[in-house]
Amino acid sequence: MFQPVAIVRTVAQAGVNLAAMNMGVRYAKGLEQSSSTTGPGNKYRLHIEGRNLSPKIAKMLSALTKSSIGGRKEANDNVVPTSLFRRTPFIPNYETNVVFILSILQNMLVALGNHRGKPFYQSILESRPLTIISVATVGICVALVAETAPKINTLLQLKTMPSKKSQATLFALVLLNLLA
Repeated sequence: MFQPVAIVRTVAQAGVNLAAMNMGVRYAKGLEQSSSTTGPGNKYRLHIEGRNLSPKIAKMLSALTKSSIGGRKEANDNVVPTSLFRRTPFIPNYETNVVFILSILQNMLVALGNHRGKPFYQSILESRPLTIISVATVGICVALVAETAPKINTLLQLKTMPSKKSQATLFALVLLNLLA
């Protein structure tokens, strides 16, 4: 049976999540357009080069992608690298940073919002695993925004934020999500 309070709460939570994501993406688009920095995120591109692979693996991947793993030759004999399965290589940008970080946080918040609590389950604070995962999720999001571990940000293909102001703005979006 539907309860009106639950419906209003779910719709309000979805509205806040969409508003925060929309503000974050708009801000990130503005950063991307105004950014002229060439941090490590701008140079990071993934592609597979045939010479690094064994001949058997290169042949198998070539058959899968129906192209040369090493790249295709242009008219002037330059080799242009191609990525696996003919996809363009992923290039980190600020928009993907915002969407990635906020979606992790929002998924945790939706799980907390949908937690039924008593009498069906333990309350949120009594459920040790739920509390630990929730606190860890917030900590991970804060660490990613603060760029406390640059190697993890690089591993996750997150682009380095251009300034402390942009980090503070992303912190504000995380805080907005937490408070709402």
